Amino acid sequence: MDQFSSYDYLKRVTAWTLRFNRNSQTKNIAERIKTHLTTTELQAAENYWLFKQLTSQLTWIHSKENKLSPTPVHYCLCNHLLMILIFSE
Repeated sequence: MDQFSSYDYLKRVTAWTLRFNRNSQTKNIAERIKTHLTTTELQAAENYWLFKQLTSQLTWIHSKENKLSPTPVHYCLCNHLLMILIFSE
Protein backbone atom coordinates (compact mmCIF):
# COMPACT_ATOMS: atom_id res chain seq x y z
CA MET A 1 0.00 0.00 0.00
CA ASP A 2 2.93 2.33 0.67
CA GLN A 3 4.07 2.05 -2.96
CA PHE A 4 1.19 4.14 -4.30
CA SER A 5 1.20 7.92 -4.53
CA SER A 6 -2.46 8.34 -3.62
CA TYR A 7 -5.40 6.41 -2.26
CA ASP A 8 -7.34 7.03 -5.48
CA TYR A 9 -4.54 5.50 -7.54
CA LEU A 10 -4.44 2.50 -5.20
CA LYS A 11 -8.21 2.02 -5.60
CA ARG A 12 -7.97 2.15 -9.39
CA VAL A 13 -5.10 -0.34 -9.59
CA THR A 14 -6.97 -2.64 -7.22
CA ALA A 15 -10.19 -2.32 -9.25
CA TRP A 16 -8.34 -3.17 -12.49
CA THR A 17 -6.72 -6.16 -10.76
CA LEU A 18 -10.06 -7.41 -9.42
CA ARG A 19 -11.57 -7.01 -12.90
CA PHE A 20 -8.68 -8.91 -14.48
CA ASN A 21 -9.19 -11.76 -12.01
CA ARG A 22 -12.94 -11.83 -12.67
CA ASN A 23 -12.48 -11.66 -16.46
CA SER A 24 -9.85 -14.40 -16.45
CA GLN A 25 -12.25 -16.72 -14.61
CA THR A 26 -15.08 -16.04 -17.07
CA LYS A 27 -15.24 -18.75 -19.73
CA ASN A 28 -17.51 -16.84 -22.11
CA ILE A 29 -15.51 -14.04 -23.76
CA ALA A 30 -18.70 -12.04 -24.42
CA GLU A 31 -19.33 -11.76 -20.66
CA ARG A 32 -15.96 -10.13 -19.96
CA ILE A 33 -16.04 -6.47 -18.96
CA LYS A 34 -14.13 -4.23 -21.37
CA THR A 35 -15.39 -0.73 -20.53
CA HIS A 36 -14.17 1.94 -18.14
CA LEU A 37 -14.16 1.15 -14.44
CA THR A 38 -17.59 1.46 -12.86
CA THR A 39 -18.39 2.98 -9.50
CA THR A 40 -19.33 -0.51 -8.30
CA GLU A 41 -15.85 -1.78 -9.17
CA LEU A 42 -14.21 1.17 -7.42
CA GLN A 43 -16.38 0.57 -4.34
CA ALA A 44 -15.39 -3.11 -4.37
CA ALA A 45 -11.72 -2.09 -4.49
CA GLU A 46 -12.21 0.28 -1.56
CA ASN A 47 -14.03 -2.45 0.39
CA TYR A 48 -11.14 -4.82 -0.32
CA TRP A 49 -8.65 -2.48 1.39
CA LEU A 50 -11.02 -1.61 4.24
CA PHE A 51 -11.58 -5.27 5.09
CA LYS A 52 -7.87 -6.02 4.71
CA GLN A 53 -7.07 -3.25 7.19
CA LEU A 54 -9.82 -4.33 9.59
CA THR A 55 -8.70 -7.94 9.63
CA SER A 56 -5.08 -6.96 10.21
CA GLN A 57 -6.14 -4.79 13.16
CA LEU A 58 -8.31 -7.56 14.57
CA THR A 59 -5.45 -10.02 14.18
CA TRP A 60 -3.30 -7.63 16.21
CA ILE A 61 -5.97 -7.48 18.92
CA HIS A 62 -5.71 -11.26 19.25
CA SER A 63 -1.91 -11.29 19.13
CA LYS A 64 0.34 -11.78 22.12
CA GLU A 65 2.04 -8.41 21.41
CA ASN A 66 -1.15 -6.57 22.30
CA LYS A 67 -0.65 -5.38 25.86
CA LEU A 68 -3.37 -2.72 25.64
CA SER A 69 -6.53 -4.80 25.53
CA PRO A 70 -6.88 -7.58 28.12
CA THR A 71 -10.59 -7.79 27.27
CA PRO A 72 -11.39 -10.84 25.13
CA VAL A 73 -12.55 -9.76 21.68
CA HIS A 74 -14.04 -12.14 19.14
CA TYR A 75 -14.97 -11.27 15.60
CA CYS A 76 -16.46 -12.83 12.51
CA LEU A 77 -16.14 -11.52 8.97
CA CYS A 78 -18.94 -13.12 6.96
CA ASN A 79 -20.35 -11.91 3.65
CA HIS A 80 -18.67 -8.51 4.03
CA LEU A 81 -20.30 -8.04 7.42
CA LEU A 82 -18.04 -7.54 10.39
CA MET A 83 -19.40 -8.66 13.73
CA ILE A 84 -17.40 -7.83 16.84
CA LEU A 85 -18.19 -9.33 20.23
CA ILE A 86 -16.48 -7.86 23.28
CA PHE A 87 -16.79 -9.85 26.46
CA SER A 88 -16.42 -8.10 29.78
CA GLU A 89 -15.06 -10.02 32.69
